[in-house]
Amino acid sequence: MVEQFDNPTHDWGDKSAWRLFNAATFALTDRVAENPGVTSTLHKIIDGVCERLH
Repeated sequence: MVEQFDNPTHDWGDKSAWRLFNAATFALTDRVAENPGVTSTLHKIIDGVCERLH
């Protein structure tokens, strides 16, 4: 995931929470089918981080 954040495969813009979210979901691509709730949990984590930093 860190590699996707630092050197993303796709253009996700500047380093931001949005880029972190995209890097994490990219890293979870093959795992979402096994555990669909993981993206919901990821949303909560990113939202919590953004609220604390805002």
